[in-house]
Amino acid sequence: RWTDLLDECRFSDPGWAAALDRVQAETAQHTAFIRQIDPAEKLQAAPRALLIMNNDFDHDQPKHYAISCYRTLLPSYAADADKLQLKISPAGHTVTPTMEQDAVAWFAQHLLRKPN
Repeated sequence: RWTDLLDECRFSDPGWAAALDRVQAETAQHTAFIRQIDPAEKLQAAPRALLIMNNDFDHDQPKHYAISCYRTLLPSYAADADKLQLKISPAGHTVTPTMEQDAVAWFAQHLLRKPN
């Protein structure tokens, strides 16, 4: 998302493009740091239950990233398909009551200990 944000700024506003040109060294350092801490490549969630939630109209965190992550992880969950779920809600950058209910239901289904 970091590099996409840089591109969005650069291509949408000449003032932002000029500002980014002035801080190329700092931007390169930040980019290297973000790549170093980015958990996406290190995420080995399977077979742990994973619920990915995003919203249709979220401009801060576009759903494309959630969908891409889901598709990447899907093969790892082939044996436990019920433990991976992607939910896209009709909202912007927010958590709706329905999303809260879905998350609670997910936690109850996958994280509560079942009695012996």
